[in-house]
Amino acid sequence: MAAGLLVAGTTVTGCSSNTGATTGQAASASPEAGKQYSASGPLKADTGFRPDKEGFGFQNYGNEEGITNLTSNEMRRLFGDKVCADAAVGKCDLTPEAQMWMEQQNAGMNGGHCYGFSVASLLWWKKTLNPADLGGKPTVELPKDNASAQKEIAYTFVHQFMPTVLQNKVTGTPNDIVDRLLKELRPDNPETWTIGIFKRDGSGGHAVTPYAVEDKGDGTAQILIYDNNFPKTVQRIEVDRKANTWKYTTAAHPNDPAETYDGDANTNTLWMNPSNPGLQQQPFPPVPPSGTGSTGSAGSAPAPGEAVEIFLNGNPRDHGHLVITDDAGRRTGYVNGKLVNEIPGAQAMTRLAATWEENLEPYYILPKGVPFKITLDGSALKAEDTESVAVIGSAFDMAVEGIRLKPGEVDTITPSEKTGDLTYTPGKPQSPTLVLGATYPRSFYSFTLQDVAVGDNGTVKAQLPPEGGPFTVDAARAKAKGSYAVEVQREDDHGVRTFQRHGVALEAGATATFDYQAWDGGGQTIALTRTQQGATRTENLTSE
Repeated sequence: MAAGLLVAGTTVTGCSSNTGATTGQAASASPEAGKQYSASGPLKADTGFRPDKEGFGFQNYGNEEGITNLTSNEMRRLFGDKVCADAAVGKCDLTPEAQMWMEQQNAGMNGGHCYGFSVASLLWWKKTLNPADLGGKPTVELPKDNASAQKEIAYTFVHQFMPTVLQNKVTGTPNDIVDRLLKELRPDNPETWTIGIFKRDGSGGHAVTPYAVEDKGDGTAQILIYDNNFPKTVQRIEVDRKANTWKYTTAAHPNDPAETYDGDANTNTLWMNPSNPGLQQQPFPPVPPSGTGSTGSAGSAPAPGEAVEIFLNGNPRDHGHLVITDDAGRRTGYVNGKLVNEIPGAQAMTRLAATWEENLEPYYILPKGVPFKITLDGSALKAEDTESVAVIGSAFDMAVEGIRLKPGEVDTITPSEKTGDLTYTPGKPQSPTLVLGATYPRSFYSFTLQDVAVGDNGTVKAQLPPEGGPFTVDAARAKAKGSYAVEVQREDDHGVRTFQRHGVALEAGATATFDYQAWDGGGQTIALTRTQQGATRTENLTSE
């Protein structure tokens, strides 16, 4: 190594050398943002990967029309037969919990697929994934509408959350990252790596592909990268080895204002994940090791299958925030704009996006059996946003979808795994969709209620008992009458059976009980009993 310039030397903790950098604020257009970089110094590490040959030829995307994300096939590759309701007969209709998890992850990809672009391109380059699946074409020649490539990008995107990947995550100072890259970035190494970058406050996460390290002299190292926002071009992360700092100037598009990510020895805003561990079969739900989230609390992470995962999806740039509170008043989530984690054993898992403009809500992991409520806080919203909140365990799932959250609105969601209850209290009138799913010994059930009318500060509660029994909707305090659309789905080894009915009226102050036992046994009707002011009325509903 020339003059030892790429060996970590004396560091000045907390000293940043990126003079004039904006530390996470948009700046005026910069000629270096997205511009092709040409290395002039010696390469001290080099895998042989090149963005214009092994990267994708199209730009990172969100969930625009024509994009296919995870399907049951990719879920089965990730988790095995345990996520299939009918694996015994060679099929894979997903269990309700797996279906909900897949839908939430797919929705989160609206912020971009950067991590999947990196990992998929590396695995195809190494031929760990079969190039024949792409018709034998190199990735750089693939069209954006190649469905096989899209599904593989989505499959590898969620590898960032898998326990086997997070167990091998490399963190440390900028010098630590360079030192590791110098060891790892070589042509004969079967392992490949993805770098995650964040702003100093932990937001704006993005993933890029490191493939070489250049010695620029005077204590400066350039990490050469493939940035999927700028296909076919060489980009670089600059590391000041003397100051132990890093910076990366980029933009969402070449003509957009520049943005400089930066960090130092204390920010922990630069990390590396390996590719190959993500190919191993994972537990469901996938619980990461303790301390691998963006923030962790005291206490060990729950064991696989012994966790509850909580998702918020909405506009990737402007959305509400969650605060999860246990029965002791301890909180996990955003409090006064800052991410806190006070619940023992809880974790907040950062989700990567396309650019700094997108700041996805982390998804949260709590130990199984912890009673909690969720506050959906729209205090920081700039405009109304349609959002969903989902709670997923190993044998149940619940969601409130289609919440039209207004600026300043605060809603409360209280799920109970023990009783199968889902209670929703909005700060303003709403008509969301409620989804409840449960796993029973020989079958799987999912109930969906659309257009659930709830008045200002009203409350509605739905229940799908974990031990079986009628599905109930309590609108006694809803403060609004509704006309619901109801869907019931049963899955088992014999396949999937579905019941649908629109226009199910429920007056304000009433409750409804759906006794599906006869339908479950092969009948054609579900008995609906409405109760209001002590009076009951029962009718048999047929599927439409």
